[in-house]
Amino acid sequence: MTVKEIKLTGVGTKALGEYLLELYPEPILKEFFYSYCWNDEGLKASLARREGLVEKGRHIGNTTSEVTSFFNDIHEWGFNQKIHETVAETSIFKDKSVALFKAWKNGSKDEKIKSVGDLMECKGIGIA
Repeated sequence: MTVKEIKLTGVGTKALGEYLLELYPEPILKEFFYSYCWNDEGLKASLARREGLVEKGRHIGNTTSEVTSFFNDIHEWGFNQKIHETVAETSIFKDKSVALFKAWKNGSKDEKIKSVGDLMECKGIGIA
């Protein structure tokens, strides 16, 4: 199977779904979806844990301690480990985490994109 090049910037869910159907037969995509798991949890447990994090994010404030704790929880969910303290305790990480959190709550699309990129500059931080 040949993988086609795709640019995801600005691509909507429908276009992405259509692209995936060009790459994989529908039964295979359904199998991938229903067999999804994260950190050896089944589909329901994985999605429930993720939704729990989303809900937690809706209710925390913008304080540095709340936001960095929240990002640690997300990192643990995604990578099965907390953010290393040599990163998590730096003022750069804390400032960029708060900036990202504020942007995602109230910022423009450009602010959201910039804040994600800024946080990704911190050593040891990735996207899960």
